Amino acid sequence: MGKGAGAPTDIHLRLTMLEQTDSVAITTGVPPRNKPGNPSELEYLVAHRSGTNLDSMFTSVIEPYKGQRLINNISKVELTVDGQPFVGNDARAVKVEFADGRVDYVVYSVNNDVTFVVDGKIGFKGFFGVYSEREGIPFYSYVNDGEFIGDLIDSTTASYTGTVVDFTRQMSLENEVTVQFNSEFDPENLVGRFVYVQNDGIRNATYKIRGIKNIAGNVVTFDIGDITTIRRWADNNDFSKGYIYDMAPGQAFVIPLSTEYIAPFAQVVLNVENETLTRAQTTNVSVSAWFETGAPIPMENTLVEIISTDPEIIRVENGTLVAVNPGTAKIYAKVKYQGVTVLSEQIDVTVTVNIGSVRILIDLYIQGNELEMPIIAQVRNSLKQAEHFIGLNDLTSAIYHLQNLLKHLNNEALKDHVTENAKAILNIDVQALIDLLNAQ
Repeated sequence: MGKGAGAPTDIHLRLTMLEQTDSVAITTGVPPRNKPGNPSELEYLVAHRSGTNLDSMFTSVIEPYKGQRLINNISKVELTVDGQPFVGNDARAVKVEFADGRVDYVVYSVNNDVTFVVDGKIGFKGFFGVYSEREGIPFYSYVNDGEFIGDLIDSTTASYTGTVVDFTRQMSLENEVTVQFNSEFDPENLVGRFVYVQNDGIRNATYKIRGIKNIAGNVVTFDIGDITTIRRWADNNDFSKGYIYDMAPGQAFVIPLSTEYIAPFAQVVLNVENETLTRAQTTNVSVSAWFETGAPIPMENTLVEIISTDPEIIRVENGTLVAVNPGTAKIYAKVKYQGVTVLSEQIDVTVTVNIGSVRILIDLYIQGNELEMPIIAQVRNSLKQAEHFIGLNDLTSAIYHLQNLLKHLNNEALKDHVTENAKAILNIDVQALIDLLNAQ
């Protein structure tokens, strides 16, 4: 892409055919020339069955992708009616299993009055439906010209029906059709849908409803734009005889309705591996998210941000928590999925201090030449004494020796034997340890 016509793109179009055929041929053909933008040639696939009295159903999945496929498996699944397997070509159900764990069921039925069970678990009554789940839990469903698929959609009106009253009879760029509904209808649920007139079958009479011009009870006039209802002249040699139309007053119509349910993105959970740290320690976090139905959200399709309310205590580095200074910070996750952002609950993560962590700090500063003699001996001796008295549960004496450690550390006469960085951090941690002991 972006490298010129004919350059390799690694873009693929895969066709998976789920029915038996006797022959398959790929050929090159010329697409319709009356459509601007059509290429000079297109590759066509022709699948053929042989025999007599055939009733053929060609069930296929067309799968565009770039690089690696997103789908792991495509298969037909069983349909049952009243507990018995459905046999025939009036209905099909296909299961599509994606690499990220999503599973789609796509269902089709000629007769939308029949209730099917798909794959032993999903109820369906309609012309066309899609049902999506993760880990067996649904999060999306769509039904067209039907009442329901699964449990996410309450039983709904499949379609509106009625009869044609009148229509535009002359050539015009502004055409309309007036109909009478057989039952109550929702005017706000009409624009953008299609009205199908059940005519003589010579040509279809299907029109997109572009607007509503008038409503009088159950009689409604649709704006169908520049699409004419005229089929041809009644007599090519005598225009006075008028036109033949693609519909007639009194013919039945149907407006298929569709219902879609998308489970809201509802919950984010943050897990912190270790909620108590000492200075410079790190801990891992993990984030999970769910739809309202309980189905998991694929985290690879989300934007995740881990946030610390106090980066001076806990810092976030590449999704890992780093202990900076003693104290407690609240940590939470912010997850954005398909334009919706949800926050997790906050978790308290504490950076604590103890004799062991202070000893480790002192050793590190000695190794890094940030502490030098004679101050090394003084702070080590004070720390050893404090540790001894903590073991005896004599916290008053332990605090006394920790305070002596601070005096040695901040002795102006020894300032050339300790770096400002080591002095600052040891002051913070030793004072934090003193505060902890005082609080006990």
